[in-house]
Amino acid sequence: MKKSGILLHISSLHGGFGIGDFGGSAYQFVDFLAECGQAYWQILPIGYIGYANSPYQCYGSKALNPYFIDPYGFSNEGLCSRNYLDGLGLTLNSGRVDYNEVFRVKNMIFDRAFGGFNLERADYIDFKSRHKDWLDDFALFIVLLKKTKNLTIMEFAPDIQKRDPVALGHVLAKFGNEVEREKFLQFFAFRQWMGLREYANGKGIKIIGDIPIYLSFDSVEVWTDRELFKMGPDLEMKQVSGVPPDKMSDKGQIWGNPVYDWRYHARTGYGWWIDRISFSLSLFDIIRIDHFRGFAKYYVVEEPFDDAHKGKWKKGPGFWLFRKVNRIFDSSRIIAEDLGHITRDVRRLIRRTGYCGMKVAQFGFSGDRDNEHHPRNYPARSFSYTGTHDNNTIIGWYADMPPGDRMILEKMVAGISGDNANLRIIEMLMKSDSQAVIVPMQDYLGLGSSARMNTPSTVSGNWEWRMTGIPPETSGIVISLTEKRKVDNE
Repeated sequence: MKKSGILLHISSLHGGFGIGDFGGSAYQFVDFLAECGQAYWQILPIGYIGYANSPYQCYGSKALNPYFIDPYGFSNEGLCSRNYLDGLGLTLNSGRVDYNEVFRVKNMIFDRAFGGFNLERADYIDFKSRHKDWLDDFALFIVLLKKTKNLTIMEFAPDIQKRDPVALGHVLAKFGNEVEREKFLQFFAFRQWMGLREYANGKGIKIIGDIPIYLSFDSVEVWTDRELFKMGPDLEMKQVSGVPPDKMSDKGQIWGNPVYDWRYHARTGYGWWIDRISFSLSLFDIIRIDHFRGFAKYYVVEEPFDDAHKGKWKKGPGFWLFRKVNRIFDSSRIIAEDLGHITRDVRRLIRRTGYCGMKVAQFGFSGDRDNEHHPRNYPARSFSYTGTHDNNTIIGWYADMPPGDRMILEKMVAGISGDNANLRIIEMLMKSDSQAVIVPMQDYLGLGSSARMNTPSTVSGNWEWRMTGIPPETSGIVISLTEKRKVDNE
């Protein structure tokens, strides 16, 4: 049966303490999704954000973002008074996320809550035991990062960088309480997230999570498991990740992440990847694997890392990895983000895996009747989108179109205008053959470019957009457009 859902990141929820969180506004959004007959809520990665506050540059593959903790959860446990929280919350009502202010205020709250927390609680001890394989290293790693000036591994002392046991013992003896605080935050983040997911599932909503293909250079895995990556013993990188010029950026992109040593992964039976996917599927109902084409061939940029045009394609693991994955996990729970420079080997890999790919309407109106991103050409095994977190909103996209491209679009989509472009494109997707249609919330709200989530190849101003609320008429718009999909199913 054809279904639909909405893309909205946790950070963009209204209310909260300057940023969306796992609290009341998230539960209200689930209620909204259920009321509107949606089946999916898709979010961006919810890991512990690092460089440029990007959810695709996290400090580890497993830890959650503590700034998504709902502070009122502490109040419910007697760790903070509600009056104290109400006073702080009033200072954080901006329509955009001011990350520095969020970090400042929430860390004040975290300190107070941790100070009153019983570290001998049975559920806390059980959490630490179940997550010991990554939590101990991660908590220590975050404390060490905070002791550096620029939050980077390269500023660790040499013996810490090389994980000398004696040196690490001294750090734990000196900063043990701060390490425990990080574990406390993960405990609350996981508990609140799993409670939210359970509530969503109870309302018939499945959560689609997101796995970035690469990890940040300043991630715990680079520190603890550097054999996973192509880098020298002193963490030097000769190659970094990126993409050549494509529909997202005519200059290409240099992401700067370390690339994987796929020979090592093959020798170890891809155990790290299987564990990563297993962990992600314990958090989400469905996962979207970002930049899936990188498993067929991946693009690397070599020193001096200044020009994406000069990169090279390298052979990835291909189906060898996903043959193992599919023996363990249900392939219907995985979406392959197959956007960008897609070649025959990528298409062949996706066919063999059985995963749904992605189609994006904003790429579909080139005037070419066979364009795979035009809604009339969507295959049943696909998830289709008006745009992703890397695209402009539909209203912004229409407004920014060169006049010639807009003329082509207006010939292909009868009656489209700057006032209704979002609704006309959503309607076309709802009538398509895609297994699922996912619409960014900004497009249902009819917002312009100022509501864009991310602009590729830029650093500042991204990941900041927030809803100020959901206008009463929005549910009617979503229901009306979703009904067109239901009628098409009958």
